[in-house]
Amino acid sequence: MSLLDKLSRIGEHEVVKAITLMLRDYWDCRSLGPGDDASCAGSGEVLDRVVVKIDGGSIESNMAPWMSMYDLGWVMVVGAVSDVAAKAATPVTVQVSLGVPPSMRADKLLALIRGARDSALAHQAWLSGGDTNSSRDGWVDVAVVGLALPEWGPLPRRPSIGDSVYTTIGRYGLMGALLHSLKTGAWENLYKAYRSVFVEASRPYARLGFAHLAARVEEGCISGSVDVSDGLAYSLHLLAENAGASLVVFEPPKPHWFAEQYSAESGAKLEDLVFYGGQEYEIIFTVKQECKNMVESEARRLGLEIQEVGRIVEGIPQARHGSRRLEPIGWDNFKSSHS
Repeated sequence: MSLLDKLSRIGEHEVVKAITLMLRDYWDCRSLGPGDDASCAGSGEVLDRVVVKIDGGSIESNMAPWMSMYDLGWVMVVGAVSDVAAKAATPVTVQVSLGVPPSMRADKLLALIRGARDSALAHQAWLSGGDTNSSRDGWVDVAVVGLALPEWGPLPRRPSIGDSVYTTIGRYGLMGALLHSLKTGAWENLYKAYRSVFVEASRPYARLGFAHLAARVEEGCISGSVDVSDGLAYSLHLLAENAGASLVVFEPPKPHWFAEQYSAESGAKLEDLVFYGGQEYEIIFTVKQECKNMVESEARRLGLEIQEVGRIVEGIPQARHGSRRLEPIGWDNFKSSHS
């Protein structure tokens, strides 16, 4: 990567890697390394359990045509909360920083804040403030402070060869189907017939049950975890990269019913909708073999739907399903495309 290249050529993922390297020598979170979903506040028994995350983006790039400003506020909070949940923490407080054009109507701004407030409350947290700014191109930033539920602190991404790969399930393929319909222009007719599906996708819930699951099992049983928001294939690749090994998917996660129906009617490949969607806010995690029964039993007690989908095996760091290599394609904000 040349520092003289434009960001649109380098791409967001390479820039994040460069920033991560810059932070390594000054890092003060023992549990989570730079580049993970979130970070802890610092070293020490108390600070190590305090998990922090900031997430955001432009209003234009995060606003699907079927979404309201209320929906945008809701889903932006979920994006940050999901990263905290993936580290086995639950949110305590949320803050929102806005940059909006002065020409925006006040009711639209307040609708966004109401969505953020209600999303925080729905995730057992509260909206404790933020900041407002003037900006020609609107943007939203969300900061979340959470507390790791396990006594030993948040969960890193440190899977090992032999670990089983699990995921929470329920939404895979849903956003993949809706984004495919947006690309083909079919979304408006689908919205009329399946409005509840579009509302479900616009107001998801982070999997806070995962944090409770991690707190109920023995330390070390869950060896790695990552939020799924940039697409399943990309998240699987991150786990494989952190394991320094291959991740083999034996059985793709159960898809959302609408994804199955949309695939059958549109001809879109269901597997692609599942692996290359986005904004699922599910959690992929790895489990030691001797802990599988414990993890599955505790998940049932919590009512948390999980599925074993694969295993970490020897090989080059990559994710694959059968003979197919799952390309680590995720949304790149600098390229404005999947890459």
